[in-house]
Amino acid sequence: GITTRKDVGRLSGRGVGMDVVKTNIARLGGVVDVQSEQGIGTKFTITMPITLAIIGALLVDVAGAVYAVPLSSVQEAVSLSLALVAAYPFMKRVTWWPQAFLGLTFNWGALVGYSALAGKLTLAPALLYAAGVAWTLGYDTIYAHQDKEDDALIGVKSSARALGANTIGALKIFYAITIALAAAAGLEGGLHGAYVVFLAAPAAHFVWQIRNVNIDEPANCLSVFKSNREAGLLILAALLLAAMIPRA
Repeated sequence: GITTRKDVGRLSGRGVGMDVVKTNIARLGGVVDVQSEQGIGTKFTITMPITLAIIGALLVDVAGAVYAVPLSSVQEAVSLSLALVAAYPFMKRVTWWPQAFLGLTFNWGALVGYSALAGKLTLAPALLYAAGVAWTLGYDTIYAHQDKEDDALIGVKSSARALGANTIGALKIFYAITIALAAAAGLEGGLHGAYVVFLAAPAAHFVWQIRNVNIDEPANCLSVFKSNREAGLLILAALLLAAMIPRA
């Protein structure tokens, strides 16, 4: 953008502007082609590298359908989730309810996955996230009963120690909230009403857990805790079955 003219006019000003454009395009690896014909005009052709149109993404295969989650969304989610993960171990020294904080951490994917695919957050994933937190409160309280004696010796807090003999009643509340919020999330998300019926299977599994858990027997607590793998599969099955039914 250098001119020898004493005065800056429209022509030289445009020349400087075009030079700035050409310089920046070149920095990106692009090319500006100029073709001029006297008495007709000038044609500018800008060619940019295809890499500028490529977005890094995480490919996720779900039931045969491949989704691309932008890495920018993944990186932002990882930053916040790592903060939750890093803080969790200290919660056992701060609050009697570290299991609630664990729920906030473990179930973050409900918000991340939905927002990455839909490009927004709505009430449905928020309800599903809350359902996951309630579920985590239930199964991790059962897990914490294995270590309650050792936790008491070293001064570590947990929902198991806080609830004590009231654990069974609390589990009923946690699991009831889980099913209620999961049902609300599905209906809010547009699933067929049969989804609520399908949730009877995981609900029955939660009832089985409550009836069979022995909070004073570590081996039993571990066994019931592990059974939540089946509970998760039952919830997933309910979601998939409902998604296969077209709404009227």
